Amino acid sequence: MKVGLKKLSRFLLILSFAVFLSGILCVSASAKSYTPKKVSKITVSAGESSIKLSWNKVSNADGYVIYMRQAGGSYVRLGSTRSRSYTVKKLDVNTTYYFRIRTYRSVGGKKYYSDYSKTVKGTPKVKTPSKPSGLKVSKTGNKQVTLKWSKASNAQSYQIYRYDSSKKKYVKVATTKKLTYTVTGLKNGTTYKFKVRSCRTVSGVTKYSKFTSAVTGKPFSASSYVSTVHPMYFKATVKKTVTASPANSSSKKQKVKKGTTVTVLSRGSTCKVKLSSGQQVYIKLSNLNFTKALYTTKNYSNTLKEDFVNSQNYSSSTKWLIWVSTYTQTFSLYTGSRGNWNLVRTDKVSTGKASNPTSVQVCKITWKEEGWYYDNGTYQKPIVYFYGDNAFHSRLHNSDGSIADSTIGKPATSGCVRMYDDDIYYIYKNCPVGTTVVIY
Repeated sequence: MKVGLKKLSRFLLILSFAVFLSGILCVSASAKSYTPKKVSKITVSAGESSIKLSWNKVSNADGYVIYMRQAGGSYVRLGSTRSRSYTVKKLDVNTTYYFRIRTYRSVGGKKYYSDYSKTVKGTPKVKTPSKPSGLKVSKTGNKQVTLKWSKASNAQSYQIYRYDSSKKKYVKVATTKKLTYTVTGLKNGTTYKFKVRSCRTVSGVTKYSKFTSAVTGKPFSASSYVSTVHPMYFKATVKKTVTASPANSSSKKQKVKKGTTVTVLSRGSTCKVKLSSGQQVYIKLSNLNFTKALYTTKNYSNTLKEDFVNSQNYSSSTKWLIWVSTYTQTFSLYTGSRGNWNLVRTDKVSTGKASNPTSVQVCKITWKEEGWYYDNGTYQKPIVYFYGDNAFHSRLHNSDGSIADSTIGKPATSGCVRMYDDDIYYIYKNCPVGTTVVIY
């Protein structure tokens, strides 16, 4: 009987162990089936102070846990997400960070985790700003040059450099957040070279763009003598008594009697005129009878000619610019760019008479043709148009090439600008359509 009990006890013990082992195997099998797959591929996109992690979806995962460490450090759990991307912010520039991810799945209130993914790394970098475009000298003045450029992408500020001939290199003169800067303390009459580059700074780390191409500017003394430049004036008489409005603060509204002689300072549908009292008023063009053009045979100095066009900030779509001074009956031809025009040629011309003057305006060369030929055999050539039918042209020639009308240096045309042969041929050959023409 005792032997039978021992056998039964042994049997029950073995049976219990088998049941226990079976349970363990079942739980192990269930855990394995619940465990999600791990993330297989991670894409790293580094910003300036952040890193974005992206990965493919794991089909049997409920979420993802992200871990990060720095070189020599331990992994720290950053957080979890159900999406397939995660952005880590407030990171240091030029510091490498390491990441790994594992997936999880929740079953019966318990989470099952995958193995860790492979480690990936990323390093935040400051964006390199683009190079400024369109750098130009927008204005020159007394001991100063004003530069201007277009906004550069990713730029926070701009550095201006000037070439130092004594050091034989460019030196930084300023940093600005604006798109223009005036360099002061320069020497009048000296040509300076400038370059600009963009800057961007994040967490104390700065990136620079490449330098722009150099531009040149020549400051000058904007002395009062520049203000002495003016267009041709006219003498005129008033056709009928008119009430004239004041043209400046020192003048007053007043009646101007018929027959009064006035000096016309500017000509248009309404003219600005100067009375014998010195006061300036406005009178309509239709109420004036023009009797004489007031011009001078005394020429401006070449220095004044350069200073004037540069002080007025004239620009041209070509490397050429032409100024016709109606007062001195001369033309001046320049090469360069805005604020840095250099005189290359100047001579006498003849502009429009008092009855049909050459209009004061800024225009441009519109087209060219070989010449004008007349029935009597005379001709003028070549022809360079600058406004409507008004053009630069030669003096009148006979059919044999001799000069039929030698008039030059005083108002003599119907609005065109008459030139010496050498001058009109030079402009015809060198100055393209689009060249700015200043009539003043």
